[in-house]
Amino acid sequence: MLYRISGQKKFYYSSEFDDVGIDDWYLTAAAFAISNNLMSSGSFGPSDTVTRREAAIAIYQMIK
Repeated sequence: MLYRISGQKKFYYSSEFDDVGIDDWYLTAAAFAISNNLMSSGSFGPSDTVTRREAAIAIYQMIK
C-alpha cells in the first residue's frame, strides 16, 4: 500500500529478504520497504498479518 501511494515506480532487486524471490509479484514493494527504511532485512513475511504497531511505524517512517 505505501509503495503504491508513494508514486515511486522503479526499485531494483535486493537480496535483503530471505523469503522474496526474483519472480515474486511483491518484489518491488519489498525493495521499496528496504530502500525507505520501512523494514529491516531478514524476512519480508508476505503471508504474515501486519499489526497496528507495525503499520504505524511504517507510516511514520514514510512521512518522516
